Amino acid sequence: KQGIKGEDVKALQILLIGRGFSCGSSGVDGSFGPATDKAVRNYQKAKGLTVDRKAGPATMGSLLGT
Repeated sequence: KQGIKGEDVKALQILLIGRGFSCGSSGVDGSFGPATDKAVRNYQKAKGLTVDRKAGPATMGSLLGT
């Protein structure tokens, strides 16, 4: 969720960008800021997932194709 930083966020950003959901001009910076939050929300909407602004199990499972 917004405010988190680290390698897990970088992995999330790579997955989102790879599926066409921009994480903003900073790209893969490891910071879950407003642009990454927007990308997560847009991805969740596009995939019919609950839009909860978190990259929880359902969102990550979808991104990973599981």
